[in-house]
Amino acid sequence: MLPDLEMADIAALIAPRPLVLEAGERDHIFPIEATRRSFAQLAPVWEAMGAPAPELVVTDAGHAFRAERSLEALVQRLG
Repeated sequence: MLPDLEMADIAALIAPRPLVLEAGERDHIFPIEATRRSFAQLAPVWEAMGAPAPELVVTDAGHAFRAERSLEALVQRLG
């Protein structure tokens, strides 16, 4: 499947559930501009399902996961 799917295709499978993506400004594995382009493809998928668009959190880090906003969103969701 990988030759036929892009990251945005895989992320869109999560719709319409909430999604917070985190990317690093200095990530050499997933360059930030490619991440932004892929992320831009996601909002229309959620909107078509009547759901709030996903969030992209960009940190000043490289390839690292801080999770502050993700954990905050999870706590909000679990109430």
